[in-house]
Amino acid sequence: MQLNQSSVINLKFNKLDVCTNLLSLILFLLLCSSCNLRPVYSNFYNAQILNQLNIIEIEPVQSIHGAQFCYHLSTLLPKSTTIKAKYLLKVSFTSVTFPAIIQKNSDLLRETVVQTVSYKLIDIISNRVLTSGQFKNVTSYDTASLPYRDYMNRETSLEHLVKQAADMLQSRLILYFEQNKNKQ
Repeated sequence: MQLNQSSVINLKFNKLDVCTNLLSLILFLLLCSSCNLRPVYSNFYNAQILNQLNIIEIEPVQSIHGAQFCYHLSTLLPKSTTIKAKYLLKVSFTSVTFPAIIQKNSDLLRETVVQTVSYKLIDIISNRVLTSGQFKNVTSYDTASLPYRDYMNRETSLEHLVKQAADMLQSRLILYFEQNKNKQ
C-alpha cells in the first residue's frame, strides 16, 4: 500500500483532532474537580443534611393553596416523630394575576400568574433568623369567556406554582444546610 501526500495530511489532522479532544476532556475534568461540583443529593453528606431537615417544623399558611404548599413541602422534607423540632419555617406567598395578551375582539386570552414566596428559617431556641429570602415563580394559562373553565385553569396553575415553590424551598434549605454544616 502506497501513501500519497493527501493521506499523510489526513492522518496528521486525525491525530491532531484526537489530541485536541483528549486535551479538552482532561481540561473539563480538571475544571469540574477544581470547582468542587457534586450532586446536591450525594451520599457524602446526605445523612447530615437529612438530620437537619428532619427537625424543621413548617408553620401553616392560612389558605387553600397554603395548605397544599405545606402538604407538598412536608412530603419532601423527612419528618421524625421522635425528635423535637429545632427550626421553624415561616412562609408567606402572594399571587398576582394579569393579562398576558390583550387583543381587540378576541375571546381567547392568556393570563399570567406571578407568585412571590418569602421564607424565614428560625432557630426555635434562640429565636434567631438563620436564613431568609424570597423568590418568584411565573406561569400562565388560557382564558376564555367560560367562567368555570377559567377558574379551573387558574386553580390548576396555582397548584403547580405551589408545588414548584415547595421544590424550590427544599433546594434552598438543602443548600443552606450544606453551606453551614460545620457551623451547626
